[in-house]
Amino acid sequence: RYKQRIQGQEASQQEFQLPNDPAFDDCFDPGFSLSQLALVEQTEDLSSERAREIDEIAKSVTDLAVIFKELAELVIDQGTIIDRIDYNIECTADNTEAALKQLVKAEEHQKKSGLTACIACLLVAIGVLAV
Repeated sequence: RYKQRIQGQEASQQEFQLPNDPAFDDCFDPGFSLSQLALVEQTEDLSSERAREIDEIAKSVTDLAVIFKELAELVIDQGTIIDRIDYNIECTADNTEAALKQLVKAEEHQKKSGLTACIACLLVAIGVLAV
């Protein structure tokens, strides 16, 4: 079986014999058969295609790195905004508590001043009636 395969290769090489013309010497390396030249050309094509695809992948990875960097900046900015919102909410809560205390004091003050005004009016009325 191996011998048949070798004989088949020899027969195919004899079919593709190059003529002894000096013009062919400039185009082809006599050390390669046509099938080997075709294989080399196909391999070169595949190699250049792979190189192009690798370049595209490298460009995509670079673009992806830029996207992740921008995303990280957005996350930092949003974190800062959330911190500001949290701080403002805490300030608002503190200010609301202080305002409530002031309202309680104002209510007590109004009650006392209203009571004092009422007592003063009664004393004036008693003084007027007594005279």
